[in-house]
Amino acid sequence: MKIVILGPPGAGKTTVREKVAQKYDLFEVSTGDAFRSEMAQGSEIGKLARSFIDKGHLVPDDVTLGVVGAQLEGKENYVLDGFPRTVPQAEAFLVSGENIDLVLFFDLDFETAYTRLHSRIAETKAAGGKIRSDDKKEIMHKRFVEFQRKTSPMKEFFSKKETLVEINASLDKDGVWQQVQEALFERGF
Repeated sequence: MKIVILGPPGAGKTTVREKVAQKYDLFEVSTGDAFRSEMAQGSEIGKLARSFIDKGHLVPDDVTLGVVGAQLEGKENYVLDGFPRTVPQAEAFLVSGENIDLVLFFDLDFETAYTRLHSRIAETKAAGGKIRSDDKKEIMHKRFVEFQRKTSPMKEFFSKKETLVEINASLDKDGVWQQVQEALFERGF
């Protein structure tokens, strides 16, 4: 089983990725988590990623493909959070011999996404945690616009491959999870 979860910042991709991975015993890959880890380590990839992420831009396709490819080596079943994000990434990923069984595309408007981000920041601060460098309204807005420009075309790409299911991510966590479970059931998972 190979599942992709796509959506704008604040759509709930991580929450769903974790639930799907646990329920189906899948290996989890989050490009955001991978890049944040590289940035925390101060690696060259992390420094390069930071130069894009802190400005609200996507990390270049070749770098992202390399990071994901390394994480997926030898893995048969997985759930990908936030990858592939562009049509060229998807094409390169599929050409590499991988296939994708299901793409969950989370639809969410900016205001709802921002409200969720604001809550995440407040919860992180209250717990004494560190705020992500891209958790600022102006950066989030840039990320949202970048998502619309570069990732939204993925809807058409995966629709043509008959693997896309749109999820109304404006619902609460239970409502989103219900839609995801229905999509998985309909696909025989």
